Amino acid sequence: MGIASAPADGGSQTPTSSVSNSRRQTNAAYRGGIGSFSYIGSTFTRALGGTFTGWGDSWVDLKNSGDLELVLASGAIPVTNLAKNAGPIHVLTPVDDGYVPVSVLQELRTNGRGVAAADYERNDGRVDVAVNTIGGKLLLLHNTTPATGNWLTVDVRPFSPVAVVTAIGQHGDAGARGDGRSSYYPPRIRACTSASDRQAVRLTVRWPTATVKRFTPPTNAIFVAKR
Repeated sequence: MGIASAPADGGSQTPTSSVSNSRRQTNAAYRGGIGSFSYIGSTFTRALGGTFTGWGDSWVDLKNSGDLELVLASGAIPVTNLAKNAGPIHVLTPVDDGYVPVSVLQELRTNGRGVAAADYERNDGRVDVAVNTIGGKLLLLHNTTPATGNWLTVDVRPFSPVAVVTAIGQHGDAGARGDGRSSYYPPRIRACTSASDRQAVRLTVRWPTATVKRFTPPTNAIFVAKR
């Protein structure tokens, strides 16, 4: 029901795609290669358990560590009883041999559909999550996870959907975007790194007009890159 793709494998630029599926189907995952994808769904099946109806999903760096967590909404179909058909919001975090569920939001049950991620509340550098639901209010989940690393948010001006942003010196999750129902992601590029990485960030922005500019932005800040 939802697709999210990001370079989620240890900082590699190779995308990992999560595909949430309907009931009686396992949720799928694929690792990208040169002109091909390989199936790695068993890694996520072990973490998520049995089959369920998955909806919007997104790769999000909740801890600003440079490693991406997977946030996935769920809820049964058809919806005949709001309480009985509600499902959990799954959060998976990477470990050495795959992914494991995180013990957050365990008691929260929703008929979730779309998932959107953005630093919407205070621009404090920590990404928050919004979940739209059937028969309920929009859920705004403020991220209170202690940050373990540095972050950089790049606001490209003028807004250019096909601008190419490269940040050297930090692991970027700029490709992390979800595709659930009624989901939206702000036109900002985001990168994070561990606290031990002291290397200055070198930022290159290439606009569709072929204009290229290089910047050395501060860390832990929102930086406006102007053409």
